[in-house]
Amino acid sequence: MKILGIITGIVVLLNACSSPKNEVNEVPSDWKKYSTNKVSISFPKNWKLNEQPQEGVQFNILAPIDGKNDDFRENINYITQNLTGKSMDLTAFVDLSLNQIKPIIAKGTTLESELKNGPEGPFQRLRYEFKVTTFSLVVTQYVWVTNNTSHILTFTAEKDALPAYESISEQLLNSFHFKN
Repeated sequence: MKILGIITGIVVLLNACSSPKNEVNEVPSDWKKYSTNKVSISFPKNWKLNEQPQEGVQFNILAPIDGKNDDFRENINYITQNLTGKSMDLTAFVDLSLNQIKPIIAKGTTLESELKNGPEGPFQRLRYEFKVTTFSLVVTQYVWVTNNTSHILTFTAEKDALPAYESISEQLLNSFHFKN
């Protein structure tokens, strides 16, 4: 089983910190909306959208650089993986993905793994932290498996910057929608 989705997500992390507090489920009126024939997401107008920045990544959205010493751009990305012939449901996909990613984030910690129900159907909310080169990162993922396709929406922030991005990350993640 390929772990293209998970590995691609980590690669995007390597390519890649404050926002006013709003209600988590509210999208500010000045945000932009990105929409394809399959999904939509809203994001702050000063963030940079990249459509298909690399193979397997449908889009990523990068936060602005936060000063001269900011070497990491907080970001959100969306990847999909075709699971045709793999006979995988959400639980099996998440279990396999976590087992396959463990060597990559060997000294990382899973902070949260919770099955949730939302407007887009059941999904797994994962949060883990790990270190890549000099960056201590915290990753929040929403994972869906629908119609033989995995969908992984990932928000990544430096651990020290996370408090400033906690609200905005939830707004970004919750603004994501599948189109029928």
